Amino acid sequence: MTERDATVGLRDSLPTAKTRSHPAITEPLALGALLSAMHAYSGHPCTVVALKLSPLLLVRPGELQALTGHGRYVFGTSAKADRPMSENTVNKALQAMGYPGSVQTAHGFRASARTIMDEVLNERVDLIEHQLAHTVKDANGRAYNRTTHLPGRRAMLQRWADYLDQLRTGAQVIELHSKVA
Repeated sequence: MTERDATVGLRDSLPTAKTRSHPAITEPLALGALLSAMHAYSGHPCTVVALKLSPLLLVRPGELQALTGHGRYVFGTSAKADRPMSENTVNKALQAMGYPGSVQTAHGFRASARTIMDEVLNERVDLIEHQLAHTVKDANGRAYNRTTHLPGRRAMLQRWADYLDQLRTGAQVIELHSKVA
């Protein structure tokens, strides 16, 4: 047992972990072009489905529908049926379509959605944050805010899916312009 905190002297000696943003297309016309390319992609059937679901579901790549009723995984590997699809499979498909990791990643679809749902579709930020499984800021703290807003999130995701279809087909596309201070 110690009488003082032995780690006090170490507090500032370790470097702070740097957070990195995942590359994401946040301009609607460019996202529409990517969605069209994704719709035309002809890779492995599981990859095609995972690719098309990524911008719709807003999940992290490792969370994409792990279980199925017919096999162990909905998105398994082609090499081993007992292993789930790699988190990088969608990234590799994007690269094969000409979208390198410096432009768009599977995880970046979350940022694409977060930005466009807020700035273009004017969706409620708290619903977007709930859907992204982020901690929702609340004056009373998370201890009292246990909301899920499932009906509102369902409706929001339907509007998002409809919007993505419009972008993909070229219908009613609205360009974003930079805000001038």
